[in-house]
Amino acid sequence: MKKFITAILIVLTMLLTVSCSDSDVPEGMQLVDGSDEQGYYFYAPEEWVISNLDDVKSAYASRVNVTSVSFAKVDPNVGNTENLPTEEYFFTKYFENSLSEFTIEPTVTVMNEECLFGKEGEEADRAVKYVYNFSYSEPAHKFGFMQILLKKNNDYYIFTYSSLLEEKSEGTTYYDFYLEKTEQVMTNFRFVDKTGQSGGTTDTQDGFVLISDKKIAGFELYVPGTFKPDYSSAIVSATHADGSNINMSEATGTGASVSDYYNNRKNELSEIVGEITEIEVEKRIELPDTDYAFSFEYKFSYNQKVFHVYQVVIRHGFSGYVFTYTATEDNYNLHINEVKEVLNKIVY
Repeated sequence: MKKFITAILIVLTMLLTVSCSDSDVPEGMQLVDGSDEQGYYFYAPEEWVISNLDDVKSAYASRVNVTSVSFAKVDPNVGNTENLPTEEYFFTKYFENSLSEFTIEPTVTVMNEECLFGKEGEEADRAVKYVYNFSYSEPAHKFGFMQILLKKNNDYYIFTYSSLLEEKSEGTTYYDFYLEKTEQVMTNFRFVDKTGQSGGTTDTQDGFVLISDKKIAGFELYVPGTFKPDYSSAIVSATHADGSNINMSEATGTGASVSDYYNNRKNELSEIVGEITEIEVEKRIELPDTDYAFSFEYKFSYNQKVFHVYQVVIRHGFSGYVFTYTATEDNYNLHINEVKEVLNKIVY
């Protein structure tokens, strides 16, 4: 359960946009994931970013304010030590048991509320809503979560919306600002009769593990086995036990230069973190199957810790990508050599 309701960490990459040509996609939306074989169709606003990792299907509005929606099929009996009937346990105890995974107890504002989920005529058989907030650290950033536990036929799922509960504009938090869009995601979601089964990938490359879906992300990212895919937010990302993180995304084709991309990102980041110290900026590096790649190395302070970042902006054909490695200063050198191997294993 941890991967569905852990606190969302700030991630250090750029925004992208992915579109879908499916004629059944509602106006203003894009297909995140789904098919008749899977038994559902999950749509998100067309300007949001898709990031699907194995069984967790996600889209996010912004990495800066970490607003995202995700959907995952789950085992409904995880933690069912009382051997309660599956549906009874899932809708009444599953969420409650998951709260024990938080180091600081969340504040629950909506508990076990029956609701509707899905397009009329194609909705879930049952949907139960939970709403809570959580302060991640000191000094704290406060996050709001809405999770809806779902049943369709004999399958069980969790839908999650998360965003900052900090003020976006006068009287409006990020959570409230994106709530209307999230409600559109919920009302456009479609459950359909399954026509077959589909499975995930377990591909590896020289001991490195694949964590991205090339059809959606535009690339295959292979990470060391010590880095585990991070399902807590809608990003192609993997995290080590010591907190070091690797993530990658496709950048929007705005026509901006590499320098402009970096400066825009630095300005966004400076709104959240302490002083940014540049170590090396726009260094040309050689990577396989790329038109060009430039690396940026810098440090910043956050929550009384110093973080060290190695970021690479990559051009391949008509697409641009941003790769980011982030670690505390103490852990940075432990993984940087493996991280550079990761860059050489990317398949576009």
